[in-house]
Amino acid sequence: MSRLHELHRNHRSVISNADLAEFLFFFFEEIMTVLQDLKTAVQAEDTVIQSAIVLINGIAQRIQDAIDNGGSAVELQALVDDVKSQSSALGQAVQMNTGS
Repeated sequence: MSRLHELHRNHRSVISNADLAEFLFFFFEEIMTVLQDLKTAVQAEDTVIQSAIVLINGIAQRIQDAIDNGGSAVELQALVDDVKSQSSALGQAVQMNTGS
């Protein structure tokens, strides 16, 4: 336990400038740790969001490409199945990360 915590717990002494500096340094370190954790979490979320955007934007283009190239019903069904699979995986990931 730090000297500052002991002083605070016992309420026997006036807090010195050195104790205050120690407390501020400790507090600053804690804030920086929390801030770094938050930045890491936001970066991870940004990556997931960007991946979802790429997936969604790519769906329409893949279907259009299949139509433009004379895609058969089998090819189009394969795209539909892929979209359903990806949509399901995305929905599960979103649900897991939102606690719903």
